Amino acid sequence: MGNFRQPDTNVALKFSIPSPFSIALGLTAIVFTLALVFTIPDNLSTIGHLTNLSEFWFNSFWSFNDFTMHMVMILVLGHMLALSPMVNRFVFWFISLFNNMAVATASVAFATLVVSFINWGLGLVFGAVLARLLGEYAQAHKKELNYALVGAAGFCGLMVWHGGLSGSAPLTVAKDGHGLVDQIGVIPISETVFSNENLILSLVILILVPLFFFFSAKRVKTENIKDYKLQLKTENSPLNTLKTKRVNILLMVFGLGMLIIAFAQFIKSYQSTGNLSSALNLSFVNFVLYGTTLLFLGNAKRFDWALNDAILSATGILVQFPLYAGIMGVMKESGLMVMMAEGFISISNENSFGLFTYLSAASVNLFVPSGGGQWLVQGEVVVSAAQALNVPVSKSIMALCYGDQLTNMIQPFWALPLLGITKIPAKKILPHTFKLMLLGLIVYGIAIVLW
Repeated sequence: MGNFRQPDTNVALKFSIPSPFSIALGLTAIVFTLALVFTIPDNLSTIGHLTNLSEFWFNSFWSFNDFTMHMVMILVLGHMLALSPMVNRFVFWFISLFNNMAVATASVAFATLVVSFINWGLGLVFGAVLARLLGEYAQAHKKELNYALVGAAGFCGLMVWHGGLSGSAPLTVAKDGHGLVDQIGVIPISETVFSNENLILSLVILILVPLFFFFSAKRVKTENIKDYKLQLKTENSPLNTLKTKRVNILLMVFGLGMLIIAFAQFIKSYQSTGNLSSALNLSFVNFVLYGTTLLFLGNAKRFDWALNDAILSATGILVQFPLYAGIMGVMKESGLMVMMAEGFISISNENSFGLFTYLSAASVNLFVPSGGGQWLVQGEVVVSAAQALNVPVSKSIMALCYGDQLTNMIQPFWALPLLGITKIPAKKILPHTFKLMLLGLIVYGIAIVLW
């Protein structure tokens, strides 16, 4: 007999989850390939079309700059706020009320969902900070929990945002003079966000998702939180040394002044528009975070130390958001996004239209993780088809919203702020958010069919 090597039965095959940056590069390659194959005009050669796609990509590459800056600030300021002694003391006291870490994990999910329904940007940083501090509390008090599952609980808010008070599509069609006003008129949020169907569905999610995390926390293995190398606020921390305990009155006055200005502008915006969510935008959220961070840290040395600790968490956003902006440009300008939406809609009828709109929005969101951008391109397709099939436009809009928010659970674009604050690798959080997406797929799908 010839010599052969006996396989090592101790070696298990494992599926390796790509990094968020690798996923962004992979999606770019996929979109270029799909656009090159399916959207080539009759009067262009393959090389000519590739040149056009490259131009679309180049022109859109920096189109997310303003949004990227907002996201960097919301991440860094939220991270710095989490490092402040005042926030730590309050959250540690709150978490101490839950001796059971499964209940604490479910509470993170519940609170994140509520805040995200009010405003997605606020919920994004709130959930991340709450998850981080629960991890620190567990480490400091030697509590057993699965920190990656806690991170997923802090991310679940993006599963309800588009059907909430800051949802792009419902707010857009509720404004006078929106892009499709001649076709559908103004659709008040009483028919979308505040419709009975959406409120009931949101309540169902608010109950089921925390229960999902409660039972998951009971079932999954606990982790050694020290592996995540969280920066605990010990007695020797720069935030607690005698030199940094001195309060800089000017800094705190400046922070308080920013908060006064922010809320004055909020009231002014609300009075002029009558729209709460429009006033509660990213500029307002970041301004409040900036002022609160100055006020709570209260000292320039504390501020500098917290900034240096937090700034590294923003690097992922800086290098990946331009890639997604380029992807959006290629999909929009080549017609690939409309083609994907029309493909789903073309096989639907009056009864299945809502479900196929839901699935098409979920698919498009994997490539274009921007609710507002997705509505600008896909909205007209959905509205025209809904009218042709005699399907209520308001329900079609909400079906698009549900699909858009569903696949956020596996889209690393939105997870980057949370990953930066919590220091949880994407490969550890994705298995939990994938299961959450499957839960949402069933719940939202059933709701749309029953409508």
